[in-house]
Amino acid sequence: MMTIPQCLRLIMIAFALLFALLLLRSLRRQRHSTSSASIDNIPAPKSFSWLRGNYQQIFNSAAWPFHEFLRREYGSIVRLHGPFGASTLYTFDPKAMHHVLFTEHNVFDMSDGFIEGNRLNFGGGFFGTPGHEHRKQRKMLNPVFSVAHLRDMIPTFFEITHKLEAALKRSLQSGSRTQEIDILSWMGRTSLEIIGQAGLGYSLDPLTDEKIVHPYSRTIKNLVPTLMRVQFWRMNVLPRVVWIGSPGFRRLIVNMLPWKDVHQIRDIVDYMWEVATEIYENKKRAFKMGDEAVAQQIGRGKDIISVLSEFDRDSEP
Repeated sequence: MMTIPQCLRLIMIAFALLFALLLLRSLRRQRHSTSSASIDNIPAPKSFSWLRGNYQQIFNSAAWPFHEFLRREYGSIVRLHGPFGASTLYTFDPKAMHHVLFTEHNVFDMSDGFIEGNRLNFGGGFFGTPGHEHRKQRKMLNPVFSVAHLRDMIPTFFEITHKLEAALKRSLQSGSRTQEIDILSWMGRTSLEIIGQAGLGYSLDPLTDEKIVHPYSRTIKNLVPTLMRVQFWRMNVLPRVVWIGSPGFRRLIVNMLPWKDVHQIRDIVDYMWEVATEIYENKKRAFKMGDEAVAQQIGRGKDIISVLSEFDRDSEP
């Protein structure tokens, strides 16, 4: 009879073999789909890796000099070597970017890795759904970004700004004349609080002291840098394995992987889910208690979540 560690090792071996087979099948499809590509005549920098191409140079925290090198040496459009020997276009041209992002945004879909990564991080919401479902959600959000509704948010903006002003005055009065204040940090915290109150009806930062910061603020700041460290795997491997097994099985694999960045992303997503659940449950309780309870919450029922909840309640048969 096998022990638990032996069973786990067999599961990991089977998972690795399955991943290898999926990767080979994906490479074969990619070779057929890009064999007739007509971008090979566009200049490209040297690739130092068949596995990662230039993506390791593009997606990292110290990539800015490489971006400058591309702009200086190749101009507004350059061909990059993608993962597994593929080719991809990278452009600095404003007209081309406008064409892709606005004029023909329905033609240029987001990559599978981007969609699947966002779906795992944020759920099947605005950032994790493409195509028709994405347009449907955008349409649902239109009323809360109307001029009339944005005007209702102005008092909230002023209240938060006055809290920031008071906090800065206290910092200046308690320190010396040569004291330095990290304005960028304060601006980031203020922006997050505006999003929290006007968007979610929830306070994410008291803005009372430089050292008293909501855990959400500290946690969310670590998300993007951590995602960038696994960007290659997220964009090129995740779409090929995300459907394997049940969510519980995939969670078990993530827990077993000796990968610090993946575990950190898991913990950040868990925390975001806990905060989102708390906000949602508070809204549900307030709506059950009536309009007076909603008006007494942060955001006074004018925040985006409250307005959308009201729309949803009105649309019920």
